[in-house]
Amino acid sequence: MGFTVDVKLDISGLKQLEKSCKGITKKHIRYGWIDGKIYPASSDNKGIPIAQVAHWQEYGKQKTANTPPIPSRPYFRQSIAMTKVNYTTNLSTIFSDVVHNRNPITNLNKLAVELVKDYSESVLRQNFEELSGITVAKKGHSYQMDDSGIMIENFKSKVYRTSMDTVR
Repeated sequence: MGFTVDVKLDISGLKQLEKSCKGITKKHIRYGWIDGKIYPASSDNKGIPIAQVAHWQEYGKQKTANTPPIPSRPYFRQSIAMTKVNYTTNLSTIFSDVVHNRNPITNLNKLAVELVKDYSESVLRQNFEELSGITVAKKGHSYQMDDSGIMIENFKSKVYRTSMDTVR
C-alpha cells in the first residue's frame, strides 16, 4: 500500500504581511515645533526659531548679560510620559491594522491629534517652577508658557509616509 501526499502552500498571506510590515516602517509621526517657523517682528523673540525658544523653556537657559535665567519647565517631556501611558490601545490598533493589511494612516492621524492635545494638557497642569514676581508683573498674569500664544499655536503633529531618514 502506498500513499501520495500532495501539499500546496498558499503563502500569499505571508507575502502580504511582509509588504504591510515594510510599509509601516515608512510611516511615522513627528510632533513638536516641526514647521521651522520663527517669531514675528512684533514679538520680544523676533527672528528666533520657535523651536529654539521651546528648547529654552523645556531645558532652561542660563542668565546672560541681556537676559534673566529661564528655569526648566519640561512640559514636552511630561507629555511624552503621558503618551507612553495613554496610547497602548491606539498602538495596538495600528499594529492590528498592519497585521490585517489595513491602511494604518487613519489611526496614525488620530494618534497625531492626541499628541498635540497631550502637550496642551501638560502645559495646563502648570506643575513646574512658578514664574518670578518680575515676570508676573511684566506679563500681568502667572500662567507659564502664555505670552503671545505663538509657541502653543505652533505645536503641531504630522504623519509622514516616508522613511524617517528623508524627513528633515
